[in-house]
Amino acid sequence: MPSFMHELGAAPLEAGDTRVSRWLRARWLTLGGAIALVEGTLVVAGSIPKWIAFIVACALLFVYFSMNRERLDPVSRIGLRIVAFSQLIMLAVPLLLAIVTAAAIMALVLIAVLVLAMLFRKRF
Repeated sequence: MPSFMHELGAAPLEAGDTRVSRWLRARWLTLGGAIALVEGTLVVAGSIPKWIAFIVACALLFVYFSMNRERLDPVSRIGLRIVAFSQLIMLAVPLLLAIVTAAAIMALVLIAVLVLAMLFRKRF
């Protein structure tokens, strides 16, 4: 049965919660998305090589999923969650970049073949 505070949308207080941990918990998706946006922009701009970003993201996610987060204080636990979320999104950037690049190359090849077909059709 939901409580009055739950109906208001207030998050339940957990043991050891601080003001910082409550603030981070309320904004962890936004912060993780912002980190991924900045990192993704640097990857697309070429400041960070995409394979290095991919390897670092895989390593950080491996550390996040392999460690015991129950023993950490709430601020560290939420901070690790923010980093893991941003790296999960970051894994998609090099893959998306490769897919979009391949699609653009295929579109250029298709346009070139169509233009050549139109040129040769007029000649013969």
